[in-house]
Amino acid sequence: MIGGVCMDDRELFVREIEIEAKGLARKCKIDADRVKYIFSRLVDIGWYAPKFPKETALDIALQYREPEQALSIFEDEDLTRLATRVSAVEYLQSSFTPFYTLKELADLINKFISHLYQNRDHLIKTGFPETSFESSIWLDVRLNKLYYTKLPLIDPITKGCLENRVDISLITRSVKNSTTVTKNIDGNLKFHYIWAKDTIPEGQMINLGPDTGTLIMGSGNLWGKEGPFFGDESPVEICDYDKAAPISGLKNNDAENIVNLRDSVFELKVEILQRLQKALYSGSGENLLEDCIGLILKNLTLEEINFLLYVDQFYAKKVAGGIISFSPNYGGFVYHSAGISDLIEVIGYCQKEIEIGTMDETKKAVLEIPLDTLPESYYLSIGEAWRNDLDFTLYLFSKLESREDKYWGKYIEQVNKRIEGSEQFNNDPVNAQLLEKLSQLEPLLDNFKEWHSKQSASETFPKTDSTEKELKPKIPDYAFIKKGDFWQIAYNGIDTLLKDTTGLNYIAELIKNPKQGISVMFLLSEMDSNYSPAATGRFKKMKREELEEQGIGNVGGDGTQKTADALTEKEFKEVINDLNAELQEAEDNLDSYRIEEIKDKKEEFLEWASREYGITEDHHTSRVIEGPDEKARKAVSMAIKRAIDNIGEEIPDLALHLKHFIQKGKTCTYYPDREIPWKIK
Repeated sequence: MIGGVCMDDRELFVREIEIEAKGLARKCKIDADRVKYIFSRLVDIGWYAPKFPKETALDIALQYREPEQALSIFEDEDLTRLATRVSAVEYLQSSFTPFYTLKELADLINKFISHLYQNRDHLIKTGFPETSFESSIWLDVRLNKLYYTKLPLIDPITKGCLENRVDISLITRSVKNSTTVTKNIDGNLKFHYIWAKDTIPEGQMINLGPDTGTLIMGSGNLWGKEGPFFGDESPVEICDYDKAAPISGLKNNDAENIVNLRDSVFELKVEILQRLQKALYSGSGENLLEDCIGLILKNLTLEEINFLLYVDQFYAKKVAGGIISFSPNYGGFVYHSAGISDLIEVIGYCQKEIEIGTMDETKKAVLEIPLDTLPESYYLSIGEAWRNDLDFTLYLFSKLESREDKYWGKYIEQVNKRIEGSEQFNNDPVNAQLLEKLSQLEPLLDNFKEWHSKQSASETFPKTDSTEKELKPKIPDYAFIKKGDFWQIAYNGIDTLLKDTTGLNYIAELIKNPKQGISVMFLLSEMDSNYSPAATGRFKKMKREELEEQGIGNVGGDGTQKTADALTEKEFKEVINDLNAELQEAEDNLDSYRIEEIKDKKEEFLEWASREYGITEDHHTSRVIEGPDEKARKAVSMAIKRAIDNIGEEIPDLALHLKHFIQKGKTCTYYPDREIPWKIK
């Protein structure tokens, strides 16, 4: 079935295409034959959005480009790749996608905390806010409620609870002059709640007319001149909140427990958000999960957590209703408690962004595009000089997102491990139920790959084997190309993206100048932003990651060297003898890379043993002071080694090639055994 036409009736379908193509051609004053050709291309790949053939992807493109430009796009482009890019921009542009840098998200959380305090009294009393949080629909949907036990009525035309995000746009369109749809000074929508004495039937279909369509209304009420009615037209008795009926199926004692816990959950939510804000501002996830679980256990007992997770499951099983949060990203209509389950997911999302940085890095890459923002539609980029930058950004997004595949399962394992290891945990069966409920948690926010797959299943966009493959821009078979904070690296047709490091800059410089010796002092001075001639004290000011990049061994979180409990001279000699034996073997095999690697390892060990225990190779208690050339050699050598190791995780053959053909020392050289057509930028 396409656009209401049964595909079994090919003749009818072809006639429908003919009619719509001619109609679009007349409307836009374009060639009907070209339109028919484009329609046939769309059919070939299964791109039927939004209502083929009455409204097609070409119709959408014509909203952004001149007719001739729009026609050329659909005649000349690879349509599957085009559709995936259009889909990716649409996903990132969605109000429900948390497309923020770490700092932007931290700022929003700070603002949201103030918003929660402004709505505190109403949240504690009813579980609902007085106003929406328009600054971030993602936070609004996920955390702007508080375990409600009663459902208000919704009059979608004149009253407006407005909690349904889809309804907001419909109401605003339908009642432009209504005084009901109001905003506060922060631009947030004010909700008008109406409560009923009787339990409201759920899931009734209500047709709101051609402009709004059919919605599932959990309140199940129709509105007449005298007020709301049930589906059977019996009147609904309006009342104050205190006299309103509870949610259908919610036990009275459960409702009472929920009300009693709201204050604790509110305080917990604020404390966790404050901790997340701190982590996002600093860009460090160190102890983040441990601290957040600690806050949960400080504010709630394990029995209370288990109960609230049970309530979350109760909401999740409810039929979509009057208090719904709708988003194509969230798999349809769902209840949200904005409680423990949502908090755990938000914690996981923030930690994921700190560790992987999918949205953070993508948003920062967008800011590097001359447009300085994501275009409203991908169609606007075609023919523009910045299109390549946008294509790279979308590819970066897909590569980073692919690294999230195993994240959620590992994250929930960490949550369970933290709770199981807490002082409160024991062999009580309730605690086992708690861990089981946590194990069942899944992120409600679809990533792009999942979202696009659902869109393809509904024939909105054509199906594709891999969104990452379709978003991949063209790249030479052999390349070291720097774009923003990332390197696009390719070897023998296999490519990847790696975060910029000093070592990658060194390697690129060596590859750009094959068979030419380059001094490590030159590499340091030209490519290491931390380097200065008087660099002896600079390590004290560097972060842990920067210290490791410079080859300063295994450092602790405070920047100090990790040490063993003790080191005897016997143990010292054993390590040195083993390293010397390995070094001799490497020299016998003329393995230059291995020689340098063992030398670095030995020198790092000697430096550590001397500093921590005063033991040196000749057993003197004083250390030999290295000159700047030797320090430079070690720093460059270790940076290159780490960069090659990172490359090896993505392109093993390239790592092996670089190990063999980069000669390290006080002068470094890339000396390949054959000519390779590298593109270095």
